[in-house]
Amino acid sequence: MKAEKTGETAGSTRTNGAEADRKGDGRRRLWAGTFLVLIVAALLVLRGRQPLERHHTVARSGVSMNTTIHISATGGDKRELEDVLGEAFSLLDNLNGQLSLFQEGSALYRINEAAGVEPIRVSPDVFSVIEDAREACALTDGAFNPLVGPLTKLWRINRQTPPEAESTDLHARMRFRLPDAASIDALLPLTRTENLEMYGPDRVYLRQKGCMLDLGGIAKGYASLRLADLFRERGIASALLDLGGNIYAVGAQPDGAPWRIGIRNPLESGGAPIAILSAADTAVVTSGTYERFKIIDGVRYSHFFDPTTGYPVRNALLSATVVTPDGTLADALATAFMVMGPERSTKFLKDRPELGAILILKEGEDESDPKGLVVLASRNLEGRLRMRDPSTPLQFF
Repeated sequence: MKAEKTGETAGSTRTNGAEADRKGDGRRRLWAGTFLVLIVAALLVLRGRQPLERHHTVARSGVSMNTTIHISATGGDKRELEDVLGEAFSLLDNLNGQLSLFQEGSALYRINEAAGVEPIRVSPDVFSVIEDAREACALTDGAFNPLVGPLTKLWRINRQTPPEAESTDLHARMRFRLPDAASIDALLPLTRTENLEMYGPDRVYLRQKGCMLDLGGIAKGYASLRLADLFRERGIASALLDLGGNIYAVGAQPDGAPWRIGIRNPLESGGAPIAILSAADTAVVTSGTYERFKIIDGVRYSHFFDPTTGYPVRNALLSATVVTPDGTLADALATAFMVMGPERSTKFLKDRPELGAILILKEGEDESDPKGLVVLASRNLEGRLRMRDPSTPLQFF
């Protein structure tokens, strides 16, 4: 029994030795196979990276539509990118030539000159943006009003206050004098939306002489959307368009990460952003009181007008950023929110959860005091919005 047991043990030992040999062979084959897989995987990774390495990024800056333009795009063909950027700036110049408020010969200028006289035939672009403006006016109950042109002309708050505004020079003081109440009241009937008539597909008419369309609150948004469409049509999947505060992120960054868009601190000119927003395939449009204003007798007047009073609006809202793929709508709403103020704007947004928005308010009387800023953001931006200074109050609604 013992021998048998020993024999069995010996036999078992011989059998285990054979298995060990087989396992050793298996391990060698496994390591060889694993090594081969690693080589293949490495080759695939390198092969997958080749298109990204061959990508080119082309950037171009210029001035159009009364602002500084920055455009960058990434793709495989550098010459094609340069051609598309050339097309983009040509498109901007073409739109500017049609939508400029004061440029003689522009479609908008001709419409305003013919107010109360006759309809004017316009291009599809002009007809489309005016139609969008009329729809935005209805959507916001008149907070966005494309017929504020007479007020724009009267107040002339179309650029940042220069140093001479505070000087004692007679011409400078006259230049920045407040309009009188009678002059303002006389213009209010001209801002009524029923004065705008459109006859499809290409004619626009202002019913009263003195009416003026002003598309400054929507034209750049429309242009950004047209540019985004152009890049997509040309097969460019990654581009960033900056039209003076009107941002359009075409796709994501070349590595697939979302674009990081800085949200300007309205109290810091040219300083670090107050927040960073992650964005892809969307417009990010900001309007703010810091853009253009006048300071008269120590009072700051913004370029956003209340169409019901004729005066620049005064509320706690310093800037409004709208996030939506429709650049035209984003531009119009950013303007409208500045007129509506924080309470009406948040109510509007709560009823439309598909829209993203960032509202920056100032608490306290001193508008220039950097303390007391409060940031309100729509709930759908949670996780995409990061404050540069975590101590700045951020509330989602």
